[in-house]
Amino acid sequence: MRRQIEAELRGREEQFRRAIEEAPIPVVMLTQDGEVLQASRSWLEVTGFVAGKIPTFDKWLEAQVARQAAETITARMRELFHQERNSFTTDFRITGSDGCPRHWTFSTSFLGRLQDSRPFAVGMGVDITEREEGEAALKRSNQRLDLLADTASRLLQSKDPRQLADTLCREVMTFLDCDVFFNFLMDEEEGGLKLNACAGIGEEQAAAIERLPLGVAICGCAARDGCRIVAENIPDSQDARADLVRSLGIQAYACHPLMSQGQVLGTLSFGTRSRNSFSDDELSLMKAVADQVAIAMERNRMEETLRQAKQAAEAASNTKSRFVANMSHELRTPMTGVLGMLDLALLTPDAAERADYIQTAQRSSRSLLRILNDILDLAKVEAGKFSLDNRPFGLRACLAQAVDIVMPEVKRKGLHLTLQVAEGLPDHVQGDQVRLRQVLTNLVGNAVKFTERGGVTISVGAGEEGADGSLEFRFSVRDTGIGIPQDKRHLLFNSFSQVDDSNTRSYGGTGLGLAISKEIVERMGGSIAIEGEAGAGSCFSFTVRLGLVQGEAELPSAPPRAPAQPGSPAGAGRHLLVAEDDPTIRQVLGNMLGRLGYQVEFAEDGAQAVAKWRQSDFDMIIMDVQMPLLDGFEATRSIREQEVHQGRRLPILAMTAHAMKQDEERCIAAGMDDYISKPIDFRECLEKIGALLGSAGPGCR
Repeated sequence: MRRQIEAELRGREEQFRRAIEEAPIPVVMLTQDGEVLQASRSWLEVTGFVAGKIPTFDKWLEAQVARQAAETITARMRELFHQERNSFTTDFRITGSDGCPRHWTFSTSFLGRLQDSRPFAVGMGVDITEREEGEAALKRSNQRLDLLADTASRLLQSKDPRQLADTLCREVMTFLDCDVFFNFLMDEEEGGLKLNACAGIGEEQAAAIERLPLGVAICGCAARDGCRIVAENIPDSQDARADLVRSLGIQAYACHPLMSQGQVLGTLSFGTRSRNSFSDDELSLMKAVADQVAIAMERNRMEETLRQAKQAAEAASNTKSRFVANMSHELRTPMTGVLGMLDLALLTPDAAERADYIQTAQRSSRSLLRILNDILDLAKVEAGKFSLDNRPFGLRACLAQAVDIVMPEVKRKGLHLTLQVAEGLPDHVQGDQVRLRQVLTNLVGNAVKFTERGGVTISVGAGEEGADGSLEFRFSVRDTGIGIPQDKRHLLFNSFSQVDDSNTRSYGGTGLGLAISKEIVERMGGSIAIEGEAGAGSCFSFTVRLGLVQGEAELPSAPPRAPAQPGSPAGAGRHLLVAEDDPTIRQVLGNMLGRLGYQVEFAEDGAQAVAKWRQSDFDMIIMDVQMPLLDGFEATRSIREQEVHQGRRLPILAMTAHAMKQDEERCIAAGMDDYISKPIDFRECLEKIGALLGSAGPGCR
């Protein structure tokens, strides 16, 4: 019986050993003195031992388990075999036969005694390495998300992301276990990179890389090309771009451009001295942080741009408000003169006194006209429709006309005015005489206005000849007046701006003349400048390019008029049709033309003008452009179409309140022969009438 029992025990023990050997997980059977009786194939594969040559359990612990963990397991095994506990479980790391660290949960239980009465226990290891790595990865991923969320929140709330970049990048550098970071920003003025923040290098080293040209080193190349550059295993690399970071002991370096709407704002880079490469997750985190910094910087830049635009708009609104107030004053002052003088003229019975009042009203009216012309010129400039004529003219005659305009005021104030023209200066030139005279008149007029004692000197000289045959002319207007403060000069050439725009200002003006003059000068290929100090006079100088005319300038002249009978008025025998809807202008034109002997009929709209033309034989039509029923363009086209069948062409003079170049071109295109703008200069009007009547061909009376 005893032998039978022992045989059964041996059989069971053998079955137990085979079960351990075939177990799919690491299992080991050991005695109290540490002898390994049996181990599973899985345990042998992990530990690298060979069956039959397995050392004691303590030797295995000493070889593949950390000291502190081995001591804990040994103590637990002692308690187990002394039956102070039935089992225990502990976690520890082992170094497997392949040299890779593994993480086990090890459970050991006391199972009893062998046939030879020795106590034994069985330990089972469960490899939890992947689970632990997954938990660690999840934890790190959560930490990464928290870092990105915190970074984004702080960047978006910051009013100056550039200053915050240093703190945030240090946190990211620590999270990535890196040793250095660099944040460069684009310097738009110098065209390179400027160091904004860095860590991990000394102050002298940072000062040495404060400026970095595009295309130099890794950061300069990343900024130039707008793409990420990752340099790994730098000590063994032959990449010349990595020389700078190599000199700093960096082994792996990643630089990301800060991009916004396709534009490079700077770079953000991280480097390590302890590793030769970065993981994909690390590079992804760097890029995410770089994108956040770029977005915050762009948002901050847009907010600053909007703030500046708002300030500029408010300043422009205030400037225009002041301009409107000044303009109201400038318009109402001469208008008061016009109305007041006319009221006095109506009340006085004395003819001489009445004539004086009317002349004063006329001067005030011309002041109003100059203001309106300035406003019209400004409208042309802002509409991009400001154009120049290119015709031959006499330069000295143009200068004389500008001087004549201001001479009455010069004499009234007791000033002297000197015109100095360089010797050998050509007189016959080609350009826009009217615009050149406008600039000269404006500058000389201002000089006279702001000068109480002394005088004004106008100097004209020549510069270099251009490749196109033009010549540069230099003009300067120097006065002994009040001068211009240095801090006010930037206002001079801006529309609506004046040096003194207060309610107590001593000098009038709209603040448009210099802005228009600057536009004219630049359109004529030149520039304008100002010199002088407050209280010491000023000097405005400008250059323009004018074409040269060989020989004498063939200046446009009016065609010869038809000879009038001796002693007869200029318009005797001439029959005119005036198409104008405004009764006041009809009355003025009728009286003016009637005094000169013209026979005048009127039409109050375009349709009436065409009807009267059919019924009567006229020598000429003065056609207003804007009229009811049928405007001047349509009326002219209708007449021209019917003239084709009659074999004659009647002269038509356009008359309109529009005075832009394209308005004149539109009149000519409609079939009109010439153009005059309102308010009407009656001398010019009579000259144009005479010219058109003098050039009328056969079939026209």
